[in-house]
Amino acid sequence: ESSWLLFLGTVFVLGVGLAFTPCVLPIIPLTISVIGGGNPDVSRSRLTLLLTVYVLGLALTYAAAGAASGALGEAIDMEAAFQNPVILWVIAIIFLVLAAGMIGIFELQPPAWMERMRGGAQRKSGTIVGSFLLGILAALVASPCTGPFVVGMLTFVAATGDPFLGFVLFGTLGLGMGAVFFAAGSLNLLARPGPWMVWVRYAFGVILFGIALHLVANAGQLDI
Repeated sequence: ESSWLLFLGTVFVLGVGLAFTPCVLPIIPLTISVIGGGNPDVSRSRLTLLLTVYVLGLALTYAAAGAASGALGEAIDMEAAFQNPVILWVIAIIFLVLAAGMIGIFELQPPAWMERMRGGAQRKSGTIVGSFLLGILAALVASPCTGPFVVGMLTFVAATGDPFLGFVLFGTLGLGMGAVFFAAGSLNLLARPGPWMVWVRYAFGVILFGIALHLVANAGQLDI
C-alpha cells in the first residue's frame, strides 16, 4: 500500500511539474480570468467553485484517456508484445522522439477543430458548464510543453494493458496539474515565470530519455 501511495504521489508531483513548464505557467492568470468570465470582481467563493469544476473536467478527461489507452493495450496484448526486442526498440525510439519534443526540438500543435472548440467553451466562461468544458479542452489540447510527456505516459499505460491503472494514474496526473491552477486562482499563489521553467521542461525530457534507455536495456542491448 505504501508503494502504491508513493507511486501516485510521484505522479501527482509530475502533474504539478507540468504546470510549471514555459507553455503553461505564463498563461495561468489568463486562464483563471477566462474561467471567472473575465469579471475582475468575481467573488472568491464563486471563483473557487468554478476552478474546482475546471480541475474536475481536466482530471476526468485525463483519466478517461488513461483508461482508454490501458484498454487498447489490453486488447492488443501489449504485455506479450513487450517480450519482443523489436517492439521494445520501436517504443524506445518513440520515447526518444518525445524526449526531443520536450527539449524543444519540435512542437506538438493541436488541430484547428480543437482550437475552435476552445473558443466555443470560452464564450460560456464564467459558468459551471463553461468551466467544465474548459477543463476538458485543457486536457485535450496538448501544449508544446506537455504534449510529448503526456503521449509518453499514454504509451506507458498502453504497455501495461491495465485500464484501471490508466484511469487512476492519469486522473492523478490531471489533479496535480489542476492543483496549480486552483492554488493560483483560489489561494492567490503563483510562482513568478522565469528561465528556470525551461529547465523544468528539460527535466521531463530527461525522464522520457531514461525510459527509452530502460526499454533498450530490456531488449538486451544495454547492461544497465
